[in-house]
Amino acid sequence: MVFAGTSTLYVTMGLCAPWLAKAFARHGARKVMMVGTVVAVPGYVVLYFAREPLLYFVAWVILGMGAAPRCRPVPISCSTRSPGARPRTPSARSCW
Repeated sequence: MVFAGTSTLYVTMGLCAPWLAKAFARHGARKVMMVGTVVAVPGYVVLYFAREPLLYFVAWVILGMGAAPRCRPVPISCSTRSPGARPRTPSARSCW
């Protein structure tokens, strides 16, 4: 049952990826990752109260939707791009 929950999280993250690429391009990594954090909070609450398998899987789907903007290669690649000849920050984060 434990591995089924994390598998559900990873499948949900993969299904959210096409929409996230557009959101990262439009709004930037910081905003999208903060929204992902806010989306994940109800998932943790549902997981805490889950006493039956259906609610357990619903919690992992919500957690997957919240983890997708924070734990995928899209935010990593977006946050490590060089902004050009003169980076404004030492880490050269262009999407922030």
